[in-house]
Amino acid sequence: MQLVVNQASGVVTDDELIAVVVEIGKHPQFEPHFKQFYDLRGVTDFQVSSPGVRRLAAANPFRKGSRRALLCAADVVYGMARMYEVFSDDRADELYVFKDLEDALDWLQISEEQAERVRQFIGDR
Repeated sequence: MQLVVNQASGVVTDDELIAVVVEIGKHPQFEPHFKQFYDLRGVTDFQVSSPGVRRLAAANPFRKGSRRALLCAADVVYGMARMYEVFSDDRADELYVFKDLEDALDWLQISEEQAERVRQFIGDR
């Protein structure tokens, strides 16, 4: 199973998140059934609005069979990610928000080799 890994840090805005989602969907090797791991622990300021979260959920390129894990540290980021999770409920993909890296990796049901690549990419070894 293919895995999309993203990481955000610093100030994050509606437009930046939507641009990432659009970029993922347009990538020539992307398939809507891929899994996703998104590390948001480095986000220091989340300038994302409720309407922006709705637009982000509507632009979601992932579909049935996808498992998506969002990893958050700050409570405000966690809360907005949970809002995204709620707005995405009518989607066929499965999205959950985590505060623990290993819980997120386990839930994605990826190989240990893939999990190690994620740890290396995000700087957690």
